[in-house]
Amino acid sequence: MGESLLDGLRREMIEETGVEPEIGKLLFIQQFAESGEQSAHGPNEQLEFFFLITNWQDYQHIDLEQTSHGVEGVAECGFVDPKTTRILPSYLTEVDLDQLVNKLTEVPVLSEL
Repeated sequence: MGESLLDGLRREMIEETGVEPEIGKLLFIQQFAESGEQSAHGPNEQLEFFFLITNWQDYQHIDLEQTSHGVEGVAECGFVDPKTTRILPSYLTEVDLDQLVNKLTEVPVLSEL
């Protein structure tokens, strides 16, 4: 409570990786409902915010022993090609990430509800 979206992102990335991110622009937002999870008001809806991290090179060699969660919290860390690896959201396998990073238009909001 009381933590901004960017402050929460920064804190979580430091906790999980030990690396402080340089947070760039918001790339897109995804809204979806967790399958099988229900609240008193219906499906448990989620929002995910995807930001450009400009110091991505700093994440190429992470020492999990230096993170607050260590190896217990992260099973594997590495870069994947979204065109050849099954990842979610599936939007990442379809979009040209370079174009998304460099375009000046509005932020896409994807809904899977």
